[in-house]
Amino acid sequence: MAEVIPDYCIDDPVDCVFWERGSNDTYVIRCANARYSMRIYRHENYPRDEIDFEVDALNYLHNQGFPVAFPIARKAGGYVTEIAAPEGVRYVLVTAFAEGSSLECESVDEFRLYGESLARLHEASQGFTSSHKKKDLDLNNFIDDSVKSITPFLSHRPKELELLNQYASDARDEVARVGEEGMDVGFCHGDVHGGNAHLHNGVLTHFDFEECGFGYRVFDLATFKWAFNLEDSNSEKWLAFVEGYESVRKFSAADSELVDTFVLLRHIWLIAFHMRNADDFGGELTSDGYIDHQWRKLKSFNREGIGAALTTEGDYTKVVRVVDNGPAALSGEINADDRIIAVGNGDEMKDITGLPVDEVVDLIAGPAGSTVRLRILPANMPAGSPTKVVTIVRSKLRL
Repeated sequence: MAEVIPDYCIDDPVDCVFWERGSNDTYVIRCANARYSMRIYRHENYPRDEIDFEVDALNYLHNQGFPVAFPIARKAGGYVTEIAAPEGVRYVLVTAFAEGSSLECESVDEFRLYGESLARLHEASQGFTSSHKKKDLDLNNFIDDSVKSITPFLSHRPKELELLNQYASDARDEVARVGEEGMDVGFCHGDVHGGNAHLHNGVLTHFDFEECGFGYRVFDLATFKWAFNLEDSNSEKWLAFVEGYESVRKFSAADSELVDTFVLLRHIWLIAFHMRNADDFGGELTSDGYIDHQWRKLKSFNREGIGAALTTEGDYTKVVRVVDNGPAALSGEINADDRIIAVGNGDEMKDITGLPVDEVVDLIAGPAGSTVRLRILPANMPAGSPTKVVTIVRSKLRL
């Protein structure tokens, strides 16, 4: 680094410290009067052409006046330095540092601000082109490539592989039903999970564009919804995000209809990303425990259930809220703070006292159109009070 950093157009570098390990390794260069970010791309993770595409995109957005962590030029020209690491060639990119901190996104105002900022990013990038090639954010990426990456790790889990392929097929069919011609296509950040932007003096500056590309912009919208677990499309926070976005540019009708499908595809994409990098990130990302956890998440995103958010409270599974117009809400029999003490599939009623909430969700979820019975201890009633059994027909829900 003592040899690399002086090659960049920065003044008086003092030191270079490790900041974060993620898709790549990021360091902070401290100078006398400024800070810069330095990313070292992992060996063979991102081809040079894709990095040059990212540089072109950042320069374009910066020149449009949009706040991004823009690239810093090398004194000899260009932006990317090639270094010989023990594992092979790695690339270095230095950018401006995004001062400030990530939004906590606890208030509706912050969700509105983020929606507006993402819309401005999409708007500012409208004229962007590059002579360099980056993988498109399309169904080939989200479905074909992802399933291909995951499949080798599920050879001993045929049921999970079958479910993955079914979800992927259903998502493709849903996009075909809605129609790609109505979707907003253009430049996307690719990783809008909330942590890749810092707020400073009222300005939200975006960074970490290594997953950027041309493609379906609904993926950016869905990634944000996925990251903050905004399960209910009528939730105040999601509506504030949408309001902020639409203060700059409108959701297309197709994107609005498909956002929940892309929430599911975002999670499939993440599993594929983890498994492709398991040798580097750690073998636990291919373990049976990891698969169990992620497939419970996939089932929850597919939302063939009763439309209720659950949590654990002591030995009980408690209803946090019911989703508007979902089966639980429409039954009129289940309310927030009710406790579920048994779940029935077929003739059996299984006592779920003390079970983890993930296992309870597994028992409650099932194919749309099938029935599940729940034994309910009403809210605020002490243990031992009379219970009731509620029968609900599962349906596929919009998140």
